[in-house]
Amino acid sequence: MKSRIQATNQQSKIHMNSYNHLLKLNHSAIVTLDSDLIIKDVVGASRILSHHQADSLRGVDYLSLVAPDYQNLVVDALKSLESYAIEYPLLQGQHQQWVRHQADHTSERGSECSFIIQAIEAPTHQSPVNEIAIRERTLLDTLPDMLIVIRQNGVITDFHTSSDTQSLGIHDDVIGQNISDTKLPQALLDETQLYLDVGVPDYVQSIEFSADDTTDNDYFEARLVRLSNDEIMILIRNMTAMKRVQDDLNQHIEDLNLVRQVNIELSADLDMEYVSPLALDAALRMTHAQAGYLAMRESEGGFKLLSHLGAYDEAYLQLHLTNQVGIIGRILKHNRAELILDVSQDPDYIPALEDTHAMMAIPLLSKTQTVGVLVLETALDDRFSRERFQFLQLITGRIAAFLDNAILHRQTKQHLEEVRELEQLKTDMIRIANHDLKNPIAGIMGYMELLRFDIKDKLSESERAYLDKIDVAAKKMQRITSGILSLERIEQLKDQQNLKTVNLMSLVNQSVSEQMDYAVRSEQILYRHLPDDNIYVQGDPLQLHEAISNLVQNAIKYSPPQSHVHVTLDIVGQKARVIVEDNGFGIPEDQQERLFSPFYRVTTRETRFIEGTGLGLHLVKNIIERHSGEMIFESTYGEGSTFGFTIPLMLPSLVG
Repeated sequence: MKSRIQATNQQSKIHMNSYNHLLKLNHSAIVTLDSDLIIKDVVGASRILSHHQADSLRGVDYLSLVAPDYQNLVVDALKSLESYAIEYPLLQGQHQQWVRHQADHTSERGSECSFIIQAIEAPTHQSPVNEIAIRERTLLDTLPDMLIVIRQNGVITDFHTSSDTQSLGIHDDVIGQNISDTKLPQALLDETQLYLDVGVPDYVQSIEFSADDTTDNDYFEARLVRLSNDEIMILIRNMTAMKRVQDDLNQHIEDLNLVRQVNIELSADLDMEYVSPLALDAALRMTHAQAGYLAMRESEGGFKLLSHLGAYDEAYLQLHLTNQVGIIGRILKHNRAELILDVSQDPDYIPALEDTHAMMAIPLLSKTQTVGVLVLETALDDRFSRERFQFLQLITGRIAAFLDNAILHRQTKQHLEEVRELEQLKTDMIRIANHDLKNPIAGIMGYMELLRFDIKDKLSESERAYLDKIDVAAKKMQRITSGILSLERIEQLKDQQNLKTVNLMSLVNQSVSEQMDYAVRSEQILYRHLPDDNIYVQGDPLQLHEAISNLVQNAIKYSPPQSHVHVTLDIVGQKARVIVEDNGFGIPEDQQERLFSPFYRVTTRETRFIEGTGLGLHLVKNIIERHSGEMIFESTYGEGSTFGFTIPLMLPSLVG
């Protein structure tokens, strides 16, 4: 994939170098301005801006380069929505360089615009002393393809032409004729007559026109210049090559804008039904294709038709994609884009449309995987070109990335649906535990107590041991189901507004008192450290009581006899803090990472015989996070552990 991107970038550089070369040959440059008339880019600047480096012009106010007397003229032209051509001088240090500024159109006001400037010689405005010398100098300076000198009455007094203007159909024998009697295009004759009617003004008039009787799309530019009070000179230049360069540049700008728009559209949405027609439409416009289709690879390896334009039979087209035969099969096999300029000469071509003459077939690659295929077709023999084919590949990579993201998005949605199904299954299993396991376990434990009472004197030592093991197992099952049901209850309450004002000091005091007998039986000392004033939080009192009791019970359970357990309640910043600290067995560092995972129990030589389900700390963590709090944990193996949590204090204004 990397090599394909490098190849495409290299082709783009060659493409731009060709434009630069053409521009420099014509002493021209293409300038792009933003909405504030700041230069965004300059391509092809040669002698036009010789006092500046192209890179240094970016970010420069374009008007600062224009001679002050002409700045208003430039601003008015840039605001125009029509095609225009103007002439003005650009500042070159202490000198000026006259340019001809031309644009087919500009963007709407408020957006960026691009235009072409061409170096020209400064127009001659002063009255000449020697008219013949001035004519010769002007001819040498401007090097026109045709030169005509006429008097104010329209009579031609001098004439020069070259092979580039032969399509205009006038020759040397026109001297002495009236210009209106020549075969010059009517547009030029009308403009010349208007120039003469205003009394040979002291300004240069420019006009563009095409030859009326040519079929070669020849374009010309004429400049009308005063030589004296009674005589003007018409300089005509064949602009066909320049016009074609300008058309190519305009097409290039349009293509770049299209690529940018495609990138925006493809980044905005992952809905294939919305975006895939946009991607196909962009490809059609970029290549001037008449028909085409876009398909995406399915997880099973086949291809699904996403969008098409043209008189295709969808069923036949889908069959064509499924079987991967013909040209489609070939490009997918080799993962290589192909331009077929004449499909009748390709033995693998299988027609999907009538009259197709040329085809572009491109596999869409993302991360070296083929995620789709793009096919474009035309019935015209001059519609597709290698340049268009290469430029198209600037957007095919973006289309491939879109398809890849859309596939991942679809797979994620499928996985989420599977997760929802598993979540429902989990809920069902918990309900089974609640209804189908809870009562039988309670029955087992009840009958165990009756059995012990009825036959305790008739059992051997080993039989009593068996009953003890059954009792231990039943109680363990009861603890597991109780823990699971507690987690489910928290899950069910997470979206319910069941919060109350809770006196946390009262809750801690209650939990410690309830665990005091357990501490005494375990030969441990249980301390409580409470503040002088009540501490209020907002929450579920049953859940918070369960969390605190669980932490205190764990500290007692995992500490040896004669240990100390300290329970502290205080305020840190805007939060209430509960800390349970022991000097018990502690937890090895390599087992601390999974401590809060469900059903995980720390295993050491000191704790291997202690009963537990591995749900207690997971339950506490869920409760605290439901109350927008954070867990506190620190432990050193062999020295003890500290567990606790912080939760936000209740605002004083809400405490009743």
